[in-house]
Amino acid sequence: MAIVMAFIGALVLMALAGTNPFSGIYLLIAGALGNVFGLSETLVKLTPILLASLGCVIAFKAKVWNIGAEGQLYIGALTTAWVGTMSWVPPGLGLPLVIIASFVVAGSYALIAAVLKVKRGVNEVISTIMMNYIAYWVAHYFIHWPPLRDPNQPNPQTLPILPGSSLPILISGTRLHSGILIAVVATVLVYVLLTKTKLGYEIKITGSNPSAATYGGIKVWRVVLVAMFLSGGLAGLAGMGEVAGLHGYLLDDISPSYGYIAALVALFGRLNVFGVFLGALFVSILFNGADIAQISLYLPKEIADVIVSIMVLLVISREIFLKRGVPKR
Repeated sequence: MAIVMAFIGALVLMALAGTNPFSGIYLLIAGALGNVFGLSETLVKLTPILLASLGCVIAFKAKVWNIGAEGQLYIGALTTAWVGTMSWVPPGLGLPLVIIASFVVAGSYALIAAVLKVKRGVNEVISTIMMNYIAYWVAHYFIHWPPLRDPNQPNPQTLPILPGSSLPILISGTRLHSGILIAVVATVLVYVLLTKTKLGYEIKITGSNPSAATYGGIKVWRVVLVAMFLSGGLAGLAGMGEVAGLHGYLLDDISPSYGYIAALVALFGRLNVFGVFLGALFVSILFNGADIAQISLYLPKEIADVIVSIMVLLVISREIFLKRGVPKR
């Protein structure tokens, strides 16, 4: 129902913009799925959105509102740009080292907000949002200044990572890289973590009732730290894929707000792992289709953002009505 009503809203907006709304909707879908190139570009966008969304699911399940996935993505991307240029790494270890380093460093960056929350009671929404800007400007510095800036390029970017640290391309002639496989494996692992393990049980109990969790012997502070570390690590892998798989280097604005979109997708999927997978796929289709529609119909690219926002508002409204119940007459 949220999807249908969001598309109805999009039809109205397209008509007000002077565009044939049905042609616009058709191009949104056909442009993203109508051929091999369109489908591959959709999967390219799905990779970072899905990874960062899975991270948000883990944190949100523990009732830790990590709004810092965008900054953690940039930290993962910066780590990849740094580690990926290390020439002393033995052959065959470059890519594993990049994956592990981006996960650990971005997870450790997320831990800062978790420690502030546990030790000082600092609201993690505020701290993670502020840390997004810190991460962005730290990455910006290394993009523009030595030792990472590429002096041979007129536009600021880091040195290209070594071939041994790059993610392989899956389909020749496209930009689809093996980061999508990492995202799919991460989806399965997060599902197993949350439904089949002791840690997953502790995360869910901590999120639903911290007092009961404490009474049951669960160390809530430890669960919060672990959840934030895993959440930041997955967002870091999203940044790793953008550098090691898509661009080969780090540049300004490498993320079109993937981290913020991830928080919306996690809510839209109601923190269900496979619901989040479908939500991330749907959003990726919209964003890729919006690029095609913008070129063909001069349709504002932001129409995809509007559709996603309407869907999230409708889903949140449903939760509010469920909690309040049906008013008595």
